[in-house]
Amino acid sequence: MHTMFCRSILTLFTLGVMAAERGECQALDQAAGQAIGMTATEGANDNLVWEATERAQRDLKPPPPHYDDSVVTHGRTWVTSLQGTAQRGLQIDAMGVIAVRAGDDAAAQQQFAARLATPGLSIGDRAYTAYLAVKTFVRDPANTARLEIARTYVTMLDTIPLTPEAMWYRFTGHRDLAVSYYARRDSAVVVREILAADAVIPSIPFHQRYWPARRAGLLIFAEMVSSQPNAKARVDSLKKFLTAAFTAPPALAAQDSEYVWMSQGYLGWINEDTHQLDLLGKKGAVIVGTYWYGMPAPAADNPVAPGAKNFAVDDGHIRVIEFGERSCAPCMGALPALRRVHAAAPPEVQFLYVTETEGSWGADLVEAPVEVEHLRNLFLTKEKLNMPLAIWAGPKQRGSDNTFVPMGSPNYFTYISATPTLVVTDGHGIVRHVGAPIGDEAEKDLVEKLRRLVLEAGGGKSAPPSGTTSPASIQSH
Repeated sequence: MHTMFCRSILTLFTLGVMAAERGECQALDQAAGQAIGMTATEGANDNLVWEATERAQRDLKPPPPHYDDSVVTHGRTWVTSLQGTAQRGLQIDAMGVIAVRAGDDAAAQQQFAARLATPGLSIGDRAYTAYLAVKTFVRDPANTARLEIARTYVTMLDTIPLTPEAMWYRFTGHRDLAVSYYARRDSAVVVREILAADAVIPSIPFHQRYWPARRAGLLIFAEMVSSQPNAKARVDSLKKFLTAAFTAPPALAAQDSEYVWMSQGYLGWINEDTHQLDLLGKKGAVIVGTYWYGMPAPAADNPVAPGAKNFAVDDGHIRVIEFGERSCAPCMGALPALRRVHAAAPPEVQFLYVTETEGSWGADLVEAPVEVEHLRNLFLTKEKLNMPLAIWAGPKQRGSDNTFVPMGSPNYFTYISATPTLVVTDGHGIVRHVGAPIGDEAEKDLVEKLRRLVLEAGGGKSAPPSGTTSPASIQSH
């Protein structure tokens, strides 16, 4: 498959189409860029756009909004210079890509249609052209017209027989479309496209399922359905399907033990990435802490440690619980967004920040009361955390190499495997969302989740306009 991509990229750069692709074709990129007289600014911009898009899709985050104007301008120059030349074969695909970058979507569709109408075109080449069109049109999630065009090519991929080459393009086409609609928070389309992509996996030879396993759509899927009452059942159903798809059949396992190791690797990725999804739809466990600020200390004792108290989340409030640590840079970086959402939230939504002691402050070993005071000052005074704070300060125990460290937080066993983690529960204490509170899209997603839960609980008479993502959109109307 990689050979096919390099072959196509070589053709594209022969025409002077793209400023950047990566991997083993990088030398071709540079040579082609020099050959067409591309400026350093244009090349750097296109490189950054490509890298950010690929990284965003790899991390299941939305791609950047659009290309810089310099890329569009240069694309139009290419189109003008090539209009008087004859294109054939993969060159027609390349012209379609150029046209999109030049802002001429109609011309691009004509080029792709011409390629697809080539007599005797193989199934693999048909699938490649359709996928290239998808990849080209989905790069701008804000452009609804282009996403609709991309959707037509995804539909075309569904009509192409699932040969070994075509199955990859069908899977990836649906996944790329899902990622773009994920940026728009269009849950219906995202769920549909994730399920359509994953449906292809059983058709892929088992030893070639490495990449689909790393790109399994459970995380996006769970995020999009997590506000629905049947979220847990839907996530469990998809996880069950994927587990079966990535478990080596007995015949293959008997044939070669390598298939068993492949299976363990596949399932390991799925389980690692989705461990916390098991909380969805279940009643949230009590939050355990020893120090409480901005709220009365709970009455219920927990025998796990002296002074430990249990806070129950089923108190009738929608609740946002964030778990973080002061030595965790992403945790501290997520605080401003949490403050913004809290400041805009209606009374139905209550917030709680949960942290723990580490046994030291800077280079000094300190006892729990001293560290707790440092934490209180850090979060409530310096960081201006505008919500209740719960601190777990476990008694020190002997650790490795004759060290003494605080007992680990019980919350790690019930809610989190890493920090930062954000958990949202409804008024009945049922977990409705679990995720990492990092980045603008996470903030928008939290706003949307809370908006839906407030309306579901009867706290809002009408929903804000579709696409509203400001914290104010949480407010009841």
